Amino acid sequence: MIAVDASAMIELLQRGSSAPRIEALLDDDIVAPDLLVPEVLHTLQRFERSGRDVEPALAVLLEAAIEFAPVWPHIERVWELRHTVSPCDACYLAVAEAYGCPLLTSDERLGRVTDTGVPVIVA
Repeated sequence: MIAVDASAMIELLQRGSSAPRIEALLDDDIVAPDLLVPEVLHTLQRFERSGRDVEPALAVLLEAAIEFAPVWPHIERVWELRHTVSPCDACYLAVAEAYGCPLLTSDERLGRVTDTGVPVIVA
């Protein structure tokens, strides 16, 4: 199992330069906090406003076999991480930690965080 964050998902959906590496790292068991949905949709909305066609990316997201974990059961852990990462990043880390899996991201800054106990893979 592997957890995925919005930055990696956007990179994958938009077929960015890291998309092949992300695909290679993803397995059949993907988990993400339900926060991923509004974060990805917000980015797709920005892309659409700039004239990009986002319909293919939206279709891929709708078909993605992702187990979405609610964030609210992890509020205490998210709060504990407040001095290390943003609340949004903490949601991804808390879900990865709860599922006992690494977090896949395209965010190099998040990849440099080492004191959470969660392995972070930067693609």
